[in-house]
Amino acid sequence: MQPDRPNQQQRRPEVVAARAHQAPARLQIGSNRLRSLAVLVTGGVLAIGALCAGNGARRIGETFPGFLVLHNRIVVSIGRPQWSLEKTARILFAEVVGIENHPLAEAAELQVHAAKLPNDTAVSYRFRKQAEVFAEVVAARVFTVADYLSVYGSYFAAGVCFALAGLWVVLRVDALAPAVIAFFVFCQACALVLLTGGDLYGPYWFTPLYFTAFSFSPAALLHLAGSFPEPIGIQSRWRRVALGLLYAGALALALVFHLMRHDPSLFLPLLYTVYLLLANALFLYLARLLLSRSTIGDGRQRSAINRALLAVLLSGLVAGVIFVTYPALRGPVSPLLLVWPLVIFPVFTAGALVQVRSGQAQGQSLRLRLSLLFLGAVETAFLIGVALFWLNTSRDRLLDDFTLNHQQQARVERFLEGTPGAALHHLGAVAALLETVDEQSQVEAASAAVRQANWPAARGAIEQLRQRYHRREAQLHARRKWIDRGAAALVIGLIVTGLAQSLTFMVAVGRWLIQPINQLTVATGVLATGDLRHRVELGSADEFARLAESVNAMAHSLGEIQQQVDVAQEQHRRAAGAARASERHRLARALHDTVLQDLIAVKLGLEIAGKQGSSLQPMVEQLMRLIGDLRRVVDELRPPDLGEASLAEAVTAHAQVLARGHNVALRVDIPPHISVPDWATRDVYRIAQESLANAVRHGAPKLIAIRLYRNGGETVLEVSDDGAGFELSKAMMGSGILGMRERAAALGAELKIITAPGQGTTVRLVLPPVRSEPWRYAEE
Repeated sequence: MQPDRPNQQQRRPEVVAARAHQAPARLQIGSNRLRSLAVLVTGGVLAIGALCAGNGARRIGETFPGFLVLHNRIVVSIGRPQWSLEKTARILFAEVVGIENHPLAEAAELQVHAAKLPNDTAVSYRFRKQAEVFAEVVAARVFTVADYLSVYGSYFAAGVCFALAGLWVVLRVDALAPAVIAFFVFCQACALVLLTGGDLYGPYWFTPLYFTAFSFSPAALLHLAGSFPEPIGIQSRWRRVALGLLYAGALALALVFHLMRHDPSLFLPLLYTVYLLLANALFLYLARLLLSRSTIGDGRQRSAINRALLAVLLSGLVAGVIFVTYPALRGPVSPLLLVWPLVIFPVFTAGALVQVRSGQAQGQSLRLRLSLLFLGAVETAFLIGVALFWLNTSRDRLLDDFTLNHQQQARVERFLEGTPGAALHHLGAVAALLETVDEQSQVEAASAAVRQANWPAARGAIEQLRQRYHRREAQLHARRKWIDRGAAALVIGLIVTGLAQSLTFMVAVGRWLIQPINQLTVATGVLATGDLRHRVELGSADEFARLAESVNAMAHSLGEIQQQVDVAQEQHRRAAGAARASERHRLARALHDTVLQDLIAVKLGLEIAGKQGSSLQPMVEQLMRLIGDLRRVVDELRPPDLGEASLAEAVTAHAQVLARGHNVALRVDIPPHISVPDWATRDVYRIAQESLANAVRHGAPKLIAIRLYRNGGETVLEVSDDGAGFELSKAMMGSGILGMRERAAALGAELKIITAPGQGTTVRLVLPPVRSEPWRYAEE
């Protein structure tokens, strides 16, 4: 296989290119499959809705009780103004326990009983509401086409709008983004809730499906809140885990609904809890839209978010007002009024999703992430409140069951302790609180025994009833323990979740806020020292990352400016040195070619005059001194470094002359490979010359050391002696030291004088690096 490896390596780029070319095609195939699946799901949802609508149509023309009940015999608040429910608002949310003094076992018995009655027939029902059992007369009514359109038609039309809105977005957008999928799931869940809503009032075929979809609605809305306008954690593997847990919780909630469907004491608190969860999901979605609106600057996306906000506000506020208002009015609510405001949500949100279909995903801003963490903490607190609400409501309902059971036990005890003469009276009191068929049969058996004067048989039947109530009390105690344990576990779990969220919040603040601030502080400190090559590296894509990019861009710009300044300064130093050298050359030539020549001519003339007998010797001597002075000026204007000698030779020669004249030992360490630019040679020589002169003039040294060396990129000239030294802070700065500092400043160099009384003196000239080419900065 070894010989084939080069060919495989050669084919790898081709394979990668082919895969990259095929990726859009695979993505398109995956999107087409999802669209096909969406069409099938929507078709199934609509088919279920059509079946429910057909079941409702079968009720047209039949007599019904005049009110609607759930499968667990609870009277709902849905109704029309023409129904008898308007006159008997007391029965809203009550449980039907009997018809015409007969216990009611199943909700379907109501329709069977009412179907045999003429229109407007008064029927006596027994209801239970909290701990009270009461009788109420309600007139039966014929279920008309208007009733059908108001109840089943409203639900069906609204459900179709939800289903088609979700499908329309899936078919309309180019790429199935996470927000589109989440919106589709939410729309189909709501469509199932609405399309099977009419079946809640009979024949109860799709009641489990209704509560399953109802349980999934808050989860789907939270899914949408985490996906629109931009998906949260789309590149994280934990997103799928979170979504899986979210929908697993919804499935567990649906299972609890199924288990508690026949127990009103647990069913109603759970129903209210899901309503609270749905309102909470709507609040989180609204908060997410508001936070995203404050961080997104794109006009198209902002317009889409505004449309989605309008959908939430209109549908949520209108529905909220209805839910809050109609219980206070103590009357039924029309399905049209209850359902149709909800249609605003899918219509406006679908338009928003289509509007941003070509938008590109952006990184989550720091404000958004911290706000989401805060909302998570608020969410946990809300869930704790929901758990406490469910606990209190369940306990209240349980207390009502205890109260009613105690009342039944008390009436049974009065019968057992009473006399046969009052037996029928006590049996009537017991019968007024009956809820089940078994209890009714036992009371009827006791009544028959009393009429037959069979008192032992009557007591035996009522004794069985008492045992039943004792067993029910034991069941209620067990239920209370179950509620307490479940609520305690739930609250403890939520508290632990809250503590975990607090720890997560602290870690997130440290990672997202404190750590980037520290990195930026360190980076700006490094940049402040002059190291403009340093760059800030943050592994995020938020405001701090953009700030780091700005800092890096600023450092890059400052580096380019510093490069230009360095080049300009170097050019300036070269130009200044060249100008000084040129001026000295010009003065030297002028003095030599004019003044000096003239003086020499005068000297010759005077010599000739002296030969003729005139005594001009004093003038000649004076002229000779003047010529000598001028020669020294010319020599100073044109020192050896401008001639054939190098800087090392010139400094060494000058130092040897001074050392011999003052009997001073000399140590010179100037390597021949170390040099300074031509334009700086004169000033460096002058500084060395002045340092040597000051040493022999003021310090009386025994040894003078001269060094020229490199320290990194800098060139250092150091003249030191072991003379008397002086106190630098108290010394008068003569023209020599000031001249050296001026020359050093002109070179862009640093002049340091290190001295102390009795410790000698060191003069150190530090020349900056000479850059032969521009400074190259590292770019990100």
